[in-house]
Amino acid sequence: MTELYAEDTATLAADDNDMPPFDDEAFRKAAEYIYKNGGYNSSMLRCRPVREVIKVTYHVFKEAIDRGITHKTPAIVTDTLNSNAFIFSGLKVNHSLSELGLSLTDNKRGIKSFNDFNREVERINEKYNRNYLRTEYNHAVASAQMAAKWHDLMEDGDEYDLQYRTSGDEKVRSEHRLLDGLTFAADDPFWDRYMPPNGWNCRCTVVQIRKGKYPKSDSQKAIELGDAMTDSPKLNIFRFNPGKDLTLFPGKHPYFKTSEETKELIDIALMRVRTKEIRETARNILVDKSFSNKYFNKPITITNKGIKEWLNQPHRHIAEKNEMLLEMGNIIKEAKYLGRGEDKHNESIVAHIFETAINGDKSWIIVREFPREGICHVHSISDSENILNRIQEKPSEK
Repeated sequence: MTELYAEDTATLAADDNDMPPFDDEAFRKAAEYIYKNGGYNSSMLRCRPVREVIKVTYHVFKEAIDRGITHKTPAIVTDTLNSNAFIFSGLKVNHSLSELGLSLTDNKRGIKSFNDFNREVERINEKYNRNYLRTEYNHAVASAQMAAKWHDLMEDGDEYDLQYRTSGDEKVRSEHRLLDGLTFAADDPFWDRYMPPNGWNCRCTVVQIRKGKYPKSDSQKAIELGDAMTDSPKLNIFRFNPGKDLTLFPGKHPYFKTSEETKELIDIALMRVRTKEIRETARNILVDKSFSNKYFNKPITITNKGIKEWLNQPHRHIAEKNEMLLEMGNIIKEAKYLGRGEDKHNESIVAHIFETAINGDKSWIIVREFPREGICHVHSISDSENILNRIQEKPSEK
């Protein structure tokens, strides 16, 4: 294992080899693109060869999320984790290709021969897309599992306590063993910082126990143990709760360490890349599908125009709003039907308003009904309360 994840390599998960294969050819094509252009800069994140590397990297993490969540996991949790995974994928690719660009020149600042450069390509590919990716994949699985579990645990409120547990075998790190059996209420501040995973390849977990079955632990002393356990630059990034923070990878990860100007450029580029991928996926899996809502007695579909409108609509949680599109069936099924009114563009069209939530904030889905054709299409989504002014008739309460 190489230097970025050197500290926690002794406790690889038992199913480590289950990581899906990485597409080496995509990385090599991006490398050829960099060689032809004489270097790399972050604006290239929008170029096709680099977009492909982001795409294949993201699909590895997407499989980790799918493996970690359950069918009960709320769509907003899954969507936010997927968004975080895509951003992390882009930052990872930017990091690896930046290193590749720097390796393009020799000691005399001349461009290396293609054969010499290819050796650097294989070295960096092995480093980032074998060694690093394996550890990152394990972590993504564990974070997704804990994020899903956290939301399951929160459904029971304060009826149960939570207990920290290790895997209990010889691979458990000594500092993690000190936390084994610690018991706290679900709202204890310990869980804000030390919900597993608490290190690369950490296999610790949290279980729900009946209140009073175990004595409560000293929260302050436990936090001090956790702080001591993560008292290094490579480990203090783990002071987070993937369920509360809805993130796979903590924001202090080295991939995120860029200048504000560069980060803004990367964010814009990644948003465009991800939006394009969502649009292509949505067209393949959503068009011609029918969705239902228990409070609305007509089938709802979405067209290519509706997909475009959804993705183009401004929103305070724009990344999560875009990700939600891929969960349209579940979103429509769970949305609250508020009522109907005239469409603002055409009085012969009926506008139906459904309420949903994104990151705890209300948003409203607009479904347009075309009475002559007898069809209902998802038109868009908005976080503006002005949308409620369109409602002229509310559903009858039964």
